[in-house]
This record gives sequence, C-alpha cells and structure tokens, in this order.
Amino acid sequence: MKKINLIILSFLVLLNWGCDKNFDSINKNPVVASADDFNPGYLFTTVQMQTFLDAEGMSSNLAYFSTFAQHFTTLYDEGYFAWHGDKYVYYQPANDQLWNSTFNIAKSLQDVIEQKREDNDNLYQMARIWKVLLFHRLTDAYGDVPYSEAGLAYYQQIFRPKYDAQEFIYKDMLATLKDAVSSLNSGGDNFGKFDIVYKGDIAKWKKMGNSLMLRLGMRLTKVDIGEAETWVKNAINGDGGLMTSNDDNLVLKGADKDGVNTSLVLPWSSQYFRSSQTGSYISATLFDYLKDRNDPRLYKICAVYPSVASDPALDDTDPAHQKGLPSGWGELQINDIPNYDPADPLGMRQWSDLNRSAFAKFDGPRFILTNAQVQLLLSEAALRGWGGDAKDAYEKGVRADMENFANYDPSVQITGTEITNYLASNPFVGTADFEAALNQIAGQYWVACFLNGYEAFANWRRTDYPDVIIPTNYQVNGNETHGQRPGRLKYQADEPRLNGENYLEAVQRQGPDEFLTKVWWEKN
Repeated sequence: MKKINLIILSFLVLLNWGCDKNFDSINKNPVVASADDFNPGYLFTTVQMQTFLDAEGMSSNLAYFSTFAQHFTTLYDEGYFAWHGDKYVYYQPANDQLWNSTFNIAKSLQDVIEQKREDNDNLYQMARIWKVLLFHRLTDAYGDVPYSEAGLAYYQQIFRPKYDAQEFIYKDMLATLKDAVSSLNSGGDNFGKFDIVYKGDIAKWKKMGNSLMLRLGMRLTKVDIGEAETWVKNAINGDGGLMTSNDDNLVLKGADKDGVNTSLVLPWSSQYFRSSQTGSYISATLFDYLKDRNDPRLYKICAVYPSVASDPALDDTDPAHQKGLPSGWGELQINDIPNYDPADPLGMRQWSDLNRSAFAKFDGPRFILTNAQVQLLLSEAALRGWGGDAKDAYEKGVRADMENFANYDPSVQITGTEITNYLASNPFVGTADFEAALNQIAGQYWVACFLNGYEAFANWRRTDYPDVIIPTNYQVNGNETHGQRPGRLKYQADEPRLNGENYLEAVQRQGPDEFLTKVWWEKN
C-alpha cells in the first residue's frame, strides 16, 4: 500500500512540475491577443478608416451640412433619406450621426494615445493630431462638447464626461497641434505600415498638422482677431510648412471598386448615390454660382437621370439638360418652384443630381483637408495683412481644386487651358475692397469644399460669405429657425438622460439646445 502511495505521489509531483514549466504556452489561446501582443498601430489604422467611413457618413455630412451650405437640396417634404438640412428641419438620426460616430472613434483613438503616451513617439504625435481632426468638426457642429474627459471611462473611470467650453477646446487643440507637429521626428519609426493615409511620410504629417492649425486659426476671426492672426502666423511659419500640392491632401480612397465589401467603400457610394433615387439634387445656389462664372467644374459635377435605374452609365451629363433645384422647397410646393417645368417628362427628376459615375465610385476618394482650401485660406490671410500675396494664393487655390477633379475620375479632368481661361475671365478683384475680396475668396473656398459639408457650412458661418447663400424658410411643415441660418445642431438625443448634469451645465453656459444658438467662434 505504501509503495502504491509513493508511486502516486511521485506521479503528481512530476505532473505538477510539468504544468508549471509549460503553463503559459499550453494555456495561451492562439487566436486571442494578450496585452503583450497589443500593438496600438493596428488600432490607429482602424481609427483612420472609421474617420473616413463613419464620421464622413451620409446623414450628417451630406444630408445636413451639405444642404445647410446649399451644395445639395431635396424635394421630399418628409426628408427622404434624411435630406432635411436645406429646410432646417430636425431629424434625430442625421442630427446625432456625427456625435455618435465621433465618440465611437474617440474611444479607440484614446487607447492609442494612452498606450503611446510614455513613448512620446511619432505614432503618439499622429494620434494627437488626429484627435484634433475629429474634435474640431464635432465642436464646430455642436459647440461645447465632452473633450478633455472624452474616452477616459476605462482609464480614469469617467463615465459622464464634462462638456468643455469651445473656447477652451480651441485653445487646447491649437496648442496640441503646435506641440505635436514640432515633436514629429523624421528620424524615428514612422509607423508607415499602420498609416493608411500618408504611409508614414512625416513631412506630409507636418504639413497636414500645420494646415489644420491654419484652418482652426482662421475660425477665430470673428471672436478674437488677434488670436486668429497669431495662430495663422504660427501655422505659416510652423516646422515643416503647409500643404503646397495636391499630393499633400488628406484623402482616403475606397478599397473595393466593385462595392462587394461595403465596409471599405465611401458611405454615400454604397448606400445612396448608387440607389435608383437618392432624394438629392444639386442646389441652384451652387449651380448658378458656377454657371454665372462659366466654371468648368459645373458640368463635371452634374448629371440627370432619365431612368430610375441605378446604373451610373445612364448618367446624363449633357449641359443642355442641367439645372439646379432652389433650396428650401418641398414636393407639396412643386408648382411654386421658380424653375419647375410641368411639361418636362422627367417630372421630379428634371433637376441635376451628382454625377455618380465620377463622384460616387466605390473606390473613389474622400477629401477632408486639401491644398486648395489651404491656398484660399492663405489668400484670406494675405487680404487681412498677415503676409503673402492674396492674388497669387487665390489663383493657386482655384487651380488646385480644379486640378484635383482628375483624382475623382479621368472623365471629369479639367485641362490646364480651361483653368487658365477661367482665371482670366474671373480675375481676383484685388485687396482695395476688403468685403468684395473676402466674398470672392470665401466663394471659391465654398466650392472647394464640395462633398465636405462640415467645412463648407463652418466657413459660411465664420465669414458670412459667399453672399449667394440665402437662408431658406420652409413653410409646409415648419422649421427650427424661422428662416434664419442655423448656428449648430442639437445635442445627441440621449445626453439629457445619460449625462444630464453636464448637459444642463453646457446648455446654461452656451445657450438653448436648439439650432439657432451660435457656437463660441461665431458670436461677435
């Protein structure tokens, strides 16, 4: 009996020794990453992709902001596919989409920042710049928002983040850009395999960061002209300079030209502009602005659809068939629309929509910040006396935007001769009349923001130009602003319930939670 017990005991000792020796390797799940395996670079790739595919989605960017800015419009009184912006009507999904997308992305981005904070390397600086990119659009849209405590539920157990005042947010974003750009190191690891935008090109990251600083600095021209000048000059003189060519554009292309994997396709390409009817039209405001100037971009942008088929090969781009739909009208008012032709067999399809075959390709590009926009902001800076040549920068901006059309599709390429002829026929008005020059520069900036409704609407609020944009006053079902230009969106619908104390504090500080309340930088 003792012999048997000794054998069993020896076996157990050997078994225990063997388990201790190989425990980690034997018990490691081969398909689940551990903390030691986590590489925040992969998460940064996801953040970049989600920024283009989610935060640039249909509901907020196109259906609200691009219609606020009168690039697009709609006839649907009930807001088919949420195209409510031209009528200043509240529609919760479109109102909330940018908010929801931004904070979903911000969680992952905060993970990257926290994981790389001690390393203080290039990925950390890229993530900081990207956070500014995310949150400047969010605060421009809603005003005071959670910022300093956003994404810290896991790291600091902050489940109800406070709303920071927009003034604080802007000061922090500008300071962050200046520090992050100067801290980027061309001699360090560029994390190129994780960067799907610039492929680790540190020089381009510096240009993008400084150009973003220029945009944010210009936002302050109404509320604090001195600070605006300071930050604009910081951007111009920043380490690495500004964007100088279309190769510097902040852009991402869809990764599936056949549209099979919709998660890799620009959102409006897969969901809306490929459908039989989108509910959208090119606004007459944009159409007439381009037509009056014989702008070659007009008939590249526009198409009408003689059939309800979704095949983009049926796009009718004949200039003779094109016209814009005036903003602010609904189907129930159709007989009152100034350019409605009741004899047109196309009926409600007689107005131009987007040229889908060129601008809604599954593998097409999406631009968030461009060289054209940078040059036009520099033109305005020169107009204000902050250095540079206003005329030269203006012409560079117009030229850059027209040249950029070829990046959508070869079929909409604008030739050098067309660009030269346009600039000769529409010369810069000069700096003697400040308001006329600002109107002209802002008008071109508005055109250069086509398909970027966030920026088009923000710059209109900041400058009050171009003066061709006239607020609408939709009457059939009423509107949120009584015919005045919106200043912001309402806060996300669940915020009063989920984060009520901080929500109420923000509303008390900023003003009523409604479209008419202006954000900090628009107040004057």
